[in-house]
Amino acid sequence: MTALILTAAGLGLVLLAGWLWRERQHSRRLELLVKDRSTRLERLQSEFERFAPPEVIEHLSDPGGGMAPARRSVTVMFADLRGFTSLSENADPADTVGMLNGYFQRMTEAIDSHHGHVTQFIGDGLLALFGALEPNPWQARDAVLAALAMRDALAD
Repeated sequence: MTALILTAAGLGLVLLAGWLWRERQHSRRLELLVKDRSTRLERLQSEFERFAPPEVIEHLSDPGGGMAPARRSVTVMFADLRGFTSLSENADPADTVGMLNGYFQRMTEAIDSHHGHVTQFIGDGLLALFGALEPNPWQARDAVLAALAMRDALAD
């Protein structure tokens, strides 16, 4: 009888150890999965930051946040390079990409410094919004000042 109790207890311990081992393995797999998803999310956020203003990233990454739809008065600016198509037809592709990257960087800096946000690059053009993320009673003036700063940056 005592041997039977010891055998049952031993069997119970073996089963318990097996269950604990399986749960530990499951926990490790879940930890790896969470770590992988976290890394992917950070990479996605980093990539998204190249195209969206920090305020948008902040709203979207806030668990309780999100951007509620709202009607706003917004100033829209479109800009592109005059004669770009004919210029690019005869230029080396690497030179063309380098020129566009420099152009977009300087134009984005001018727009950002006047409270605007570039929302889209289209070929050699860009679309910028003023007053879309936060109310700005001076958004039209800021857009004009940004355009003048862009013109000055082009002259440089």
